Amino acid sequence: NSFPSLSQIMSGEKPKKEAPKKDAAPKAAPKKAAAKDAPKAAPKKVEAPKSAPKKEAPKKVAKKPTEKKAKSLLRHTLAVGLKRGHPVTAIKRPAPLRSKGTGKRSRFVRDLIREVAGFAPYERRIMELLRNNLDKRALKLAKRKLGTHQRGKKKREELQSAVQKIRAGLH
Repeated sequence: NSFPSLSQIMSGEKPKKEAPKKDAAPKAAPKKAAAKDAPKAAPKKVEAPKSAPKKEAPKKVAKKPTEKKAKSLLRHTLAVGLKRGHPVTAIKRPAPLRSKGTGKRSRFVRDLIREVAGFAPYERRIMELLRNNLDKRALKLAKRKLGTHQRGKKKREELQSAVQKIRAGLH
């Protein structure tokens, strides 16, 4: 395990590096050493029997990341908490546009629909409140029907201008 334990972090100790374990394979070196100790005689050629199985090359094992690499991958030694994991840079995206549907055509279509369909029942009630100078009550109603304060204010202003147009048309 390349990460230090919590007790090591708290005490300020550095983690100890463990030596990689090697496969325990039979060694051929002692035979050679025994041959060197013996008095030199005429060299004999010893051939291995052909039926003996060949030794397979040792498989390459993927190395574990060293402590240096592990530190570069993590923002700190613990892999938990707010700054855990691989450090990445946040993608900066532009804020969504709020001006969608404000063109000439959209405005024309809305006005046409308003002419044909008229006002919704809650809008007529808000207009009645505005005629009686109950602006705050009209805002409360619009806010409740539309969900947010901003939308309520916008609707109140829209209906206020509609009431003024109606008054200007009558007088």
